[in-house]
Amino acid sequence: MSTVPQVQSDQFAQSPMRGDLDLSIMHSGVIVGTVYSATPTDTFASGSRVKLDPAMATPGALPRFVAVADNAAGHGTIKRTPQKALFLVGDIVEVQFGGVPAVQWQVAGGTITPGLSVGLASGFVVASDGTHTAMGIALDYATDSTMIRVITGFVAC
Repeated sequence: MSTVPQVQSDQFAQSPMRGDLDLSIMHSGVIVGTVYSATPTDTFASGSRVKLDPAMATPGALPRFVAVADNAAGHGTIKRTPQKALFLVGDIVEVQFGGVPAVQWQVAGGTITPGLSVGLASGFVVASDGTHTAMGIALDYATDSTMIRVITGFVAC
Protein backbone atom coordinates (compact mmCIF):
# COMPACT_ATOMS: atom_id res chain seq x y z
CA MET A 1 0.00 0.00 0.00
CA SER A 2 1.26 3.46 -0.85
CA THR A 3 2.19 5.97 1.82
CA VAL A 4 1.48 8.83 -0.59
CA PRO A 5 -1.44 10.87 0.78
CA GLN A 6 -4.54 10.26 -1.27
CA VAL A 7 -6.40 13.32 -2.48
CA GLN A 8 -9.74 12.68 -4.14
CA SER A 9 -10.85 14.42 -7.31
CA ASP A 10 -13.08 17.42 -6.79
CA GLN A 11 -14.48 17.82 -10.29
CA PHE A 12 -17.51 19.92 -9.32
CA ALA A 13 -15.96 22.45 -6.90
CA GLN A 14 -12.90 22.84 -9.20
CA SER A 15 -10.41 23.01 -6.35
CA PRO A 16 -6.76 22.33 -7.23
CA MET A 17 -5.71 18.74 -6.67
CA ARG A 18 -2.28 17.12 -6.23
CA GLY A 19 -0.53 16.95 -9.59
CA ASP A 20 -2.71 19.61 -11.29
CA LEU A 21 -0.81 22.18 -13.34
CA ASP A 22 -1.29 25.93 -12.97
CA LEU A 23 -1.69 26.62 -16.68
CA SER A 24 -2.03 30.40 -16.38
CA ILE A 25 1.57 30.61 -15.15
CA MET A 26 2.89 27.92 -17.48
CA HIS A 27 1.53 29.58 -20.63
CA SER A 28 2.98 33.01 -19.89
CA GLY A 29 5.86 32.53 -17.44
CA VAL A 30 4.34 35.43 -15.48
CA ILE A 31 3.46 35.30 -11.78
CA VAL A 32 1.27 38.02 -10.25
CA GLY A 33 2.08 39.15 -6.72
CA THR A 34 2.86 42.18 -4.59
CA VAL A 35 6.14 43.97 -3.91
CA TYR A 36 7.39 44.33 -0.35
CA SER A 37 10.12 46.16 1.50
CA ALA A 38 10.69 46.90 5.18
CA THR A 39 10.94 50.55 4.13
CA PRO A 40 7.40 51.59 3.09
CA THR A 41 8.67 54.41 0.85
CA ASP A 42 10.83 52.16 -1.36
CA THR A 43 9.98 52.01 -5.05
CA PHE A 44 10.52 49.23 -7.57
CA ALA A 45 11.18 50.06 -11.24
CA SER A 46 10.03 47.81 -14.04
CA GLY A 47 12.91 45.51 -14.97
CA SER A 48 14.05 45.23 -11.33
CA ARG A 49 15.21 41.77 -10.32
CA VAL A 50 13.18 40.26 -7.49
CA LYS A 51 12.81 37.00 -5.57
CA LEU A 52 9.97 35.36 -3.68
CA ASP A 53 9.85 36.64 -0.09
CA PRO A 54 10.66 33.74 2.28
CA ALA A 55 9.29 35.75 5.24
CA MET A 56 5.77 35.73 3.79
CA ALA A 57 3.64 33.47 6.00
CA THR A 58 0.03 33.85 4.88
CA PRO A 59 -1.52 30.74 3.29
CA GLY A 60 -3.58 31.53 0.19
CA ALA A 61 -2.23 35.08 -0.21
CA LEU A 62 -0.71 36.47 -3.40
CA PRO A 63 3.01 35.75 -3.69
CA ARG A 64 5.16 38.57 -2.31
CA PHE A 65 8.39 39.71 -3.99
CA VAL A 66 11.42 41.52 -2.55
CA ALA A 67 14.31 43.25 -4.34
CA VAL A 68 17.63 41.44 -4.73
CA ALA A 69 21.12 42.89 -4.73
CA ASP A 70 23.01 43.09 -8.02
CA ASN A 71 25.10 39.99 -7.32
CA ALA A 72 22.37 37.95 -5.57
CA ALA A 73 20.24 35.23 -7.15
CA GLY A 74 16.71 36.26 -8.07
CA HIS A 75 13.61 34.56 -9.45
CA GLY A 76 12.55 37.02 -12.13
CA THR A 77 12.07 40.63 -13.23
CA ILE A 78 9.16 43.05 -12.79
CA LYS A 79 7.25 43.67 -16.03
CA ARG A 80 6.26 47.16 -17.12
CA THR A 81 2.52 47.67 -17.41
CA PRO A 82 0.63 50.17 -19.58
CA GLN A 83 -0.37 52.01 -16.39
CA LYS A 84 3.02 52.40 -14.70
CA ALA A 85 6.70 51.61 -14.71
CA LEU A 86 7.39 52.46 -11.05
CA PHE A 87 5.77 50.48 -8.25
CA LEU A 88 5.31 51.24 -4.55
CA VAL A 89 5.40 48.77 -1.66
CA GLY A 90 2.12 46.82 -1.71
CA ASP A 91 1.44 47.38 -5.42
CA ILE A 92 0.43 44.38 -7.50
CA VAL A 93 3.07 43.49 -10.10
CA GLU A 94 3.68 40.92 -12.80
CA VAL A 95 7.01 39.10 -12.53
CA GLN A 96 8.47 37.34 -15.57
CA PHE A 97 10.29 34.17 -14.54
CA GLY A 98 13.20 32.85 -16.58
CA GLY A 99 12.04 30.38 -19.22
CA VAL A 100 8.51 29.02 -18.98
CA PRO A 101 8.23 27.24 -15.64
CA ALA A 102 5.95 24.29 -14.96
CA VAL A 103 3.84 25.01 -11.88
CA GLN A 104 2.33 21.98 -10.17
CA TRP A 105 0.07 21.58 -7.13
CA GLN A 106 1.53 19.38 -4.39
CA VAL A 107 0.90 18.70 -0.68
CA ALA A 108 3.28 20.20 1.90
CA GLY A 109 4.99 17.93 4.42
CA GLY A 110 5.69 20.70 6.92
CA THR A 111 6.01 24.48 6.92
CA ILE A 112 7.26 25.66 3.53
CA THR A 113 8.14 29.29 2.73
CA PRO A 114 8.07 30.94 -0.72
CA GLY A 115 11.32 30.61 -2.66
CA LEU A 116 12.48 27.56 -0.68
CA SER A 117 14.15 24.81 -2.68
CA VAL A 118 11.90 21.76 -2.25
CA GLY A 119 11.89 18.03 -2.95
CA LEU A 120 9.61 15.08 -2.25
CA ALA A 121 9.60 12.80 0.79
CA SER A 122 6.95 10.07 1.11
CA GLY A 123 4.76 11.97 -1.36
CA PHE A 124 4.96 15.30 0.48
CA VAL A 125 6.86 18.45 -0.50
CA VAL A 126 9.70 19.16 1.97
CA ALA A 127 12.79 21.36 2.05
CA SER A 128 15.47 19.88 -0.19
CA ASP A 129 18.59 18.82 1.65
CA GLY A 130 21.18 16.07 1.42
CA THR A 131 18.52 13.34 1.42
CA HIS A 132 15.77 15.07 -0.59
CA THR A 133 16.80 16.09 -4.10
CA ALA A 134 15.48 19.46 -5.27
CA MET A 135 12.56 19.30 -7.69
CA GLY A 136 11.92 23.07 -7.82
CA ILE A 137 11.02 26.03 -5.64
CA ALA A 138 7.95 26.76 -3.54
CA LEU A 139 5.68 29.49 -4.90
CA ASP A 140 3.41 29.71 -1.84
CA TYR A 141 3.56 29.58 1.94
CA ALA A 142 2.12 26.30 3.22
CA THR A 143 1.83 24.33 6.43
CA ASP A 144 1.75 20.57 6.96
CA SER A 145 -0.75 18.72 4.71
CA THR A 146 -1.96 21.83 2.84
CA MET A 147 -1.84 22.41 -0.90
CA ILE A 148 1.14 24.31 -2.34
CA ARG A 149 2.25 25.34 -5.84
CA VAL A 150 5.77 24.27 -6.81
CA ILE A 151 7.71 25.71 -9.75
CA THR A 152 9.23 22.45 -10.94
CA GLY A 153 12.68 22.26 -12.43
CA PHE A 154 13.40 25.91 -11.60
CA VAL A 155 16.50 27.31 -9.94
CA ALA A 156 17.24 30.93 -9.06
CA CYS A 157 18.95 32.96 -11.78
